[in-house]
Amino acid sequence: MLNDNLKHHGIKGQKWGVRRFQNKDGSLTPAGAKRYKDEINSESRTIKKGTEVQTISKTAVNLNNKDSRRSKRLYVSYTDYDNAEYTSMMGNFMYGGDGAYKNTFVLKKDMKVASDKEVVKAFISLAKKDPIGTAKDIANAYNENSIFLHKSEKTLSKKISQLTSNPDDVKNIKMAEQYVKNAVMGTKSVTTDSFYSYLTKKGFDAISDTNDRKGGAQDPLIILNMNVIKQTGSVALTAKDLEKYYEYTMSDEHTKRANDLRKVQR
Repeated sequence: MLNDNLKHHGIKGQKWGVRRFQNKDGSLTPAGAKRYKDEINSESRTIKKGTEVQTISKTAVNLNNKDSRRSKRLYVSYTDYDNAEYTSMMGNFMYGGDGAYKNTFVLKKDMKVASDKEVVKAFISLAKKDPIGTAKDIANAYNENSIFLHKSEKTLSKKISQLTSNPDDVKNIKMAEQYVKNAVMGTKSVTTDSFYSYLTKKGFDAISDTNDRKGGAQDPLIILNMNVIKQTGSVALTAKDLEKYYEYTMSDEHTKRANDLRKVQR
């Protein structure tokens, strides 16, 4: 959580008299919020036992159902800002605005979240073990999801070779981050399953959803270990409910909370 040290001493990289990262009242600017979120994800951290999280879906989620328990991952939010954003965005735009479900859960124990560094390390480790399979899966992910980011398997094989031969190079680390964000998260492949399995075997229960975090969400998470959560409910949201959420997320009150990261756990 943000604390008095942030307000009085600033954040890493802040220069006295320069208001790039903080406003005069000590609140974060958009650039400051982005920097802070990247900073807290530079190290592995814990989300506390008892924290309530939620996910929005088209049909009700029931973790007591055998098939649901076999789910490999669950995309969740927990700050008030993120909860409202996802409810409006998923309900109104992803699911057409005619209804959705708000599924809620509570952490049964502390949940360990892998750092961005650990996520990159996992990807590089898998790429070393199976460079050909990794290149193939990444190429398929890019080519299926975007006509603008077409990647050939041959080109990606060269990039993977470059990456695994010098994993500490800054450019290669950035390349690995892009592959994870654009071609591993949110896709279905052997590489994706192996990637998440690698992280759970290392003792991590969740990772940051970097796609949405970079897009403005405060602390979106992908839960990998279903054993850390207990379902507490699944509530149907009507079209009228979703309309109210949309109106709220368009309000000045909600917009002002975007860079208030005091509820983000670190």
